[in-house]
Amino acid sequence: MYGRGYVPAKIDSDTSPDALLCPYCGGNNLHQGTVVVYDRNEDADKVRRTIVNQGAVSSAEIDNNTSGNPSLRRHALTIFFECELCQHADLQLHIIQHKGITFVEWSDPNADPGV
Repeated sequence: MYGRGYVPAKIDSDTSPDALLCPYCGGNNLHQGTVVVYDRNEDADKVRRTIVNQGAVSSAEIDNNTSGNPSLRRHALTIFFECELCQHADLQLHIIQHKGITFVEWSDPNADPGV
């Protein structure tokens, strides 16, 4: 999305219920970790970033430009995952709001960070 190094999330609809697939190996054995919520009014300079990690919660209003918010304009969620099959532990799934559309995408760790 927006040339920022994201790849679309894939879902295995042959399972019941549908299962999220690892962007590396295509396996469906993903373990959820830290959850980050970005609460931002449209184009606001500040964002409220709330982090939930192993029962601990922290929340602060910070500058959006340094917050890690994957949305260029509004709200977003980031969920960290680890794949049980290929052992990738740095997976980040983003749910991003942009102009009334919700995108579900993985960070692409192979993307050029300057893009």
